Amino acid sequence: MLRIRELRSENEKTQGEMAQILDISRQVYANYENEVNEPPFEILIKMADFFACSLDYLLGRSDDLGNVAVYQETDKLTTLSKEEQKIIDVLRKSTPTNANEWITMYAELPQYMQESIFAELKGMYLGYSASKSKKLKEGV
Repeated sequence: MLRIRELRSENEKTQGEMAQILDISRQVYANYENEVNEPPFEILIKMADFFACSLDYLLGRSDDLGNVAVYQETDKLTTLSKEEQKIIDVLRKSTPTNANEWITMYAELPQYMQESIFAELKGMYLGYSASKSKKLKEGV
């Protein structure tokens, strides 16, 4: 079950506006929303990027948005301060090797980055727990 109608409404967009954003006709978009046809993968990715959610959330496979951030340029994230960019550059060059290093690095991050990281880790943990629980039930 696609969540595109719900997400479109939350973003106060019409079917026509969504069709324009996705570069498709309004009727094609309406057919996706009404589950008459399934959107191709490229369109699903565009939708997930636009709604800033994971594909799993968009497809109804997860109730966690995934806190996906979409950036045009990934080398230098222009929305970050120089200090924040420095932290990311350091991380890219030398990933912490133990829990204490991770905790120290995390403590230096601005609050909004800590919240984003925590939300993402929580989603990853819930996915891992569900997968582990499923394997236990299947006796794997």
